[in-house]
Amino acid sequence: KKMNQIETLCRPPRSKPRYINNEKLYKLRSSALALLNWKHKIPKDHLEIHYKRIEEYLIETEGGDLKGGSNGDNGDRILPAQLQEIINIDYKVENPDFIPGPVLVVG
Repeated sequence: KKMNQIETLCRPPRSKPRYINNEKLYKLRSSALALLNWKHKIPKDHLEIHYKRIEEYLIETEGGDLKGGSNGDNGDRILPAQLQEIINIDYKVENPDFIPGPVLVVG
């Protein structure tokens, strides 16, 4: 407890957090969660935004291999396994500007 108090006192006011979010991956994960869990509740225009975001990512990473089909409104454009892979992506990136607490206190 005392170490945390000293660390808080030594940390600069505008210090950076240990991890930062990769916004692109965060939105991609959010879209995958929406399609996997709430596809039946989302308006069609919003569904298209989510599908487009995920399809662009799959084309970018898998070289255009959309296993569920390329178009159609049947909901099988992207396989649930593909969505789960995207959900499992770690969107947090370690911040290179972060200074650990012990370094702040001792240094």
